[in-house]
Amino acid sequence: MGKAQWILVSVAILVGASLYFLGRTTTKEKEASVNATTVAKTTTIDFKAIEATFIQKNEVPDTLKIILEQYKNNPKDTNVLLDLALAYRSMHQAHLAGHYFYELAEVQNNPIYYERAGNAFLNAQRENIDTSISDNLLTFAVQSLEKAIAIEPNSVSAKMLLGTAYVESGLEPMKGVGLLKEVADADPNNLEAQILLGRFSLQSGQYDKAKERLDAVLKKEPNNTEAIYFLAFTEAELGNKKRALELIELCKSLVNNPDFDKEIEHFVKELKK
Repeated sequence: MGKAQWILVSVAILVGASLYFLGRTTTKEKEASVNATTVAKTTTIDFKAIEATFIQKNEVPDTLKIILEQYKNNPKDTNVLLDLALAYRSMHQAHLAGHYFYELAEVQNNPIYYERAGNAFLNAQRENIDTSISDNLLTFAVQSLEKAIAIEPNSVSAKMLLGTAYVESGLEPMKGVGLLKEVADADPNNLEAQILLGRFSLQSGQYDKAKERLDAVLKKEPNNTEAIYFLAFTEAELGNKKRALELIELCKSLVNNPDFDKEIEHFVKELKK
């Protein structure tokens, strides 16, 4: 790969991890039966110490202090666990939200909360909240999502999150791609799965495959900003700079966010050379 290509892919991967497009929360509400699966090994994270430090350094609302007192009195109270998870999520502390969603899932053996925990851990890693536990958060995401699928093996949203976690963590990237392909093959209209596969094809240098999937998405949904965004980088890598610039300018107009414009400024400059 040439220097210019390296620059473009590096920027694509960096910006592609931003929360303009990623970090969506998915929830489901239905009963499920338990099935066996392999759970990823994980390193211990002292969430209590992290939580204590956060409370010490920040002015937290009295409502959170009350909920924490309730938790001390009954750490298995499902309402309290849910309140804590939601409180930390609203305070943009995704790693602590994930911790309490996971505790709640353990008490209830509930796939919905395992999935929410996995999603929260993924978001926490992307948001780079605590660099000392960044890699472990991805492992925790995998563990949570594997447990969700063990209970509800047909959960499409959990499969997509787990596939993403496998790839982003580097634990089993091909297994992750396989999960996403399984979802996409079962439902070609699942555009999110198609975009994820296109994104990972771009990052792995499979530009023709990325273009094929992203073009297919845009035929069905022409203003899909994620597909436009990743296709712009794909076209650039294929040498189609004019088309790439058209796409990124379209994406800018649709997103309409000054912070987003700043993130892709370097990419636009490269295209205009």
